[in-house]
Amino acid sequence: MRKIPWFALMLFLALCICCAQADVLTFPSDLTTIAEEAFAGDTSLDEAVLPERLNAIGRHAFAYSSLRRVYLPETLNSIGDDAFLGCQDLVAWGYPDTYGEEYCREKGIPYEAISTPAEEFAFSFPNDSEATVTGWMGEGETVIIPEMADETHRVTAIGNDAFRNNSALKKLYLPTGLVSIGDCAFRDCANLEDVVFHAGLKQIRQGAFCNCDKLRDADLPDSVEVIGGGYYGAVGAFQDCDALESFHYPSSLTDAPFYEVWRGNLANCPNLKTVQNGHIQRRRNEHSAGNLLRRGVAGRNRHTRYRDRYRRERLQQLRGTDSHLYPGSDILHCKRRICESWRGFGDLVRVWINSAAACC
Repeated sequence: MRKIPWFALMLFLALCICCAQADVLTFPSDLTTIAEEAFAGDTSLDEAVLPERLNAIGRHAFAYSSLRRVYLPETLNSIGDDAFLGCQDLVAWGYPDTYGEEYCREKGIPYEAISTPAEEFAFSFPNDSEATVTGWMGEGETVIIPEMADETHRVTAIGNDAFRNNSALKKLYLPTGLVSIGDCAFRDCANLEDVVFHAGLKQIRQGAFCNCDKLRDADLPDSVEVIGGGYYGAVGAFQDCDALESFHYPSSLTDAPFYEVWRGNLANCPNLKTVQNGHIQRRRNEHSAGNLLRRGVAGRNRHTRYRDRYRRERLQQLRGTDSHLYPGSDILHCKRRICESWRGFGDLVRVWINSAAACC
């Protein structure tokens, strides 16, 4: 019996693999646009994996083809009219909260959102229906926290220190059912650049994103009711985020003093340029240079020294752009403090005199 040469066997296996994958359409990695009617009427298609740099899909690009599954990349921002017209049983898949998912929702196309396997996370279960993420044992730059820990427990919270000091994490997708982010949950994630929040989130506790040096923006949903520790001296939720440029101040916190939110949760964010909320833009002058300095009298403990240093720095910032506000207010503040000190001393002397007279 003749032996089949090993190279012939390998060639046969390669051909089998190629034939098995012939119905999966792949594209060049640098492709940015799929032209109109590019694959219209193609009956050889079954699955298409669109490249990560793709920006646009033209009109009728896959119309009346046999396409059944398609991967829509995160970079996609335009899909032409009836691009998937006549594609029976089509299912799309990709990252959550993207243009592709929104398009599929409007057109009634089933969409499967990618998520990190629940087996890579550690959970605690406070009750029969809710789960709290307490750790992550996986690897990679992108983490998509799943909606469900198992068949019966929905993820509603991220525990204290759950992802702390994770230097690999770059992009984070939070689940739609999340209600609370615990103390220092993502603190010191030095390479974290982007976080996707959802409506329904209510609490972001102290130090949650402290010292995330590459985080560029924080677009918090208006459902947020608590930011930070809620007490003086607590670590700010977004404190020491060196790259933070934009912060959305939830409308649900319009009754909270802007000065308190800024000082406590956005302390030491040197590149912060935009704080988005009509309430803040309207009341910003009320918390400008003069008011920041006039509030409170300097104390002798560590926290009040930190507060006074912040006020001096904030004064310099505001005078760089709003130099007409409260001219000389720092001098007036010093005079007021001197007067208050002498008044207090006079009151003390009168108490001493009255006490001495009573004794005599």
